[in-house]
Amino acid sequence: MYAVSLEFIKALFIASRTRLTESTRTRLCFRQREIRKHVRSLCEKYPTYGYRRIWALLCREGVRVNLKTVYRVMKAEGLLQSVKRYEAKRTRQTWDMTLSCSNQVWHIDMTKIWTDEGWAYLFSIIDAYDRRIVAWELNRFCRDDEGIRVLEKAVNHAFPNGVRGSGLKLVQDNGSQFTSRDFVQTLKTLEITPIRTSYRHPQSNGKMERWYRTLKEEEVWPNEYRSLQEAKASLDRYICFYNYERVHSALGYLTPMEAYSGDLSTQIA
Repeated sequence: MYAVSLEFIKALFIASRTRLTESTRTRLCFRQREIRKHVRSLCEKYPTYGYRRIWALLCREGVRVNLKTVYRVMKAEGLLQSVKRYEAKRTRQTWDMTLSCSNQVWHIDMTKIWTDEGWAYLFSIIDAYDRRIVAWELNRFCRDDEGIRVLEKAVNHAFPNGVRGSGLKLVQDNGSQFTSRDFVQTLKTLEITPIRTSYRHPQSNGKMERWYRTLKEEEVWPNEYRSLQEAKASLDRYICFYNYERVHSALGYLTPMEAYSGDLSTQIA
């Protein structure tokens, strides 16, 4: 009699464990389907993002998920981005510039963008601390006049009470636009300290180079601009998204305007 009762209890225990395991598996499968749905949706919206940035966006949307889980899902779905690796061909130079707040150091540079009407030239200024695009200018010309205009636009927006005495530094390359007499004189008038990048040393202007690479991968290359005005409108939308919505791994997955430590009433030029 005792042996029969013991076997009966064992059978009940095994049956309850089986039902519990099946219920748990059902819940896990449902959660996995929801995670895959969220991941696919974000990858369709941001096709150039890697698994870390997708994970950060999921967390911002309130989806509790492990970073490794996002990696496994994207790998299974074929959504992982190939890692681009670049090897330095020279000894790395020291470039140490400690930053504690916004509007201490800016970077300026120019790149060109194709439209059906011909080449257009984009001048940008990026803040080294918070990575926000302080000002930009798209034009048919790439003279020092355009460089001066975008600099003055940035100063007027970021320093409405005047830039003199702020200690602002401007990192620039050795392009003719930024070494011209008029541009150098403008820097002296505004009391902005120029910092020239080293020859063949991209790290010294790496934040600007990374901005242009991101811009071209996510906005310029996937699109075709029929005119200069169309390009300006499209870039304006993207730069607004870049400053206010796009999270950055270097900023702890904050947006530039979330990391901005200046006057929040200041608008982007």
